[in-house]
Parts: sequence; C-alpha cells; structure tokens
Amino acid sequence: EEPSSSVLMSAGIGVTPMVNMKRKLGDSLKLVVHVDRYPESHPYREFFEEDSNSKTLFKYTRVTGRPTVEDLVGETLEMAGMNNEFFICGPEKWMMDVQEALIAKGAKKVVCEVFGSQLATGCPF
Repeated sequence: EEPSSSVLMSAGIGVTPMVNMKRKLGDSLKLVVHVDRYPESHPYREFFEEDSNSKTLFKYTRVTGRPTVEDLVGETLEMAGMNNEFFICGPEKWMMDVQEALIAKGAKKVVCEVFGSQLATGCPF
C-alpha cells in the first residue's frame, strides 16, 4: 500500500528545501519535525506553524538538549503513524541515522533530500 500522507523531518538548515515540499504536498502533509538550536534561530518556523492541517514537532537542543535519533523517530511515529512517506534533510550523519531508524521501525518509504554540498553524501536517494 502506497503512503497517502507525508512527514517532513529536518535539522538545522535542512529546513530550507522543506518549504517548497510543504507547498507541494498540501493537505497530504501530516507532520513537520525540525531540530534546531533555539526557537529564535529556527528558519521558517512561523511558515510551518501557520498550517492548521499538519502538526509540528520542534526540538531545540539548547533548550531541552539534543534528542536521540531513537527518541525523535519514536515521537514522530507516535504522532504521525507508520504509513507515510518520510522526507528528511539535515546533516549527513543525522539523515543516515534517521533513515536507518525509520526503516528499522518499518517505514516503507524514506527519502533523503540533499542540497548544496550534501550532494556528495552517501545517503541513499
């Protein structure tokens, strides 16, 4: 069964491509997850908060500490469920770890979104 909804997961500047993905996904977007240092340094925060059709899960490392990948993925799946297409973008190791954790939990479709210097990463596309 193909997923009918989507989840965006980003860290740091990895939020940038998520802006256009949110616009494209429209009502099929179920959850937006982002990890950043502070709420004040979170780019496009208001843009993602203004949509009442999708939930948000924002984690701020300098406020509550850095979430483990297992905790972040667990909370994401608790809020959105498994039957989603997951789009992730962030630092290379973070993307690889999140992708691995999602697949280990049973996610059927996980896409690494890369841009800029990340094009040289080994994260599967």
